[in-house]
Amino acid sequence: AVAYPPSGAARFRLRPVRAVGCTGGSAELVSGVPTERKVVALTFDDGPSEYTERFLSVLREKDVRATFFEVGQEMPGREATMRQILAEGDEIGDHTMNHVEFPGYGQIAGAAERIEQYTGFKPCLFRPPGGALDSSVIATAGSLGLMTITWDVDPRDWSLPGTSEIYSNIVANTRPGSIVVMHDGGGPRDETLAALPQIIDTLRARGYSFETVSELVGDELLYRPYG
Repeated sequence: AVAYPPSGAARFRLRPVRAVGCTGGSAELVSGVPTERKVVALTFDDGPSEYTERFLSVLREKDVRATFFEVGQEMPGREATMRQILAEGDEIGDHTMNHVEFPGYGQIAGAAERIEQYTGFKPCLFRPPGGALDSSVIATAGSLGLMTITWDVDPRDWSLPGTSEIYSNIVANTRPGSIVVMHDGGGPRDETLAALPQIIDTLRARGYSFETVSELVGDELLYRPYG
């Protein structure tokens, strides 16, 4: 075995870094990724909210990275939570300023600008509220450097179907390369929060690992030292 350094001790100083952006961001629509790898992206919409830190606590405990698609009008006063999302290796995406379906430029750009203003992170992912989109929405997001992301697994947790239904829907329908949509804001989210640990445990027991959406599509988060 070879040890480094071969003798003595090495001294070095680690510079703390922060997420500032991501690669990718082209004008295309992704609902899932065709792959044989047993990997899945967990995503959460409509935050940040009073529930978001509790979702982050579960993800931290389970050592899972996820993606949060956030609404601009919900961000003021929750800047610290947004920065915590990024500090823990999770990703933030754009979910419009006011949760508007078929959004125009101002709705998409406004949320992206607010994310960058509050966190220093320039998003490269956009999710249309309700999944409502057309070619114009995709093109508008693309003009802002945002890839449009929907999903292929939807437990409809916003309708409050119950914790067991949320759990069983997700574990029954997840496939390699799936993007799962859940909600950490927009209403009471206790059911989703209660289901999340068991969802993670079951999928992991079935051989799945967890990635941010950017990682799933083959892109990367970009980091820069503070200062």
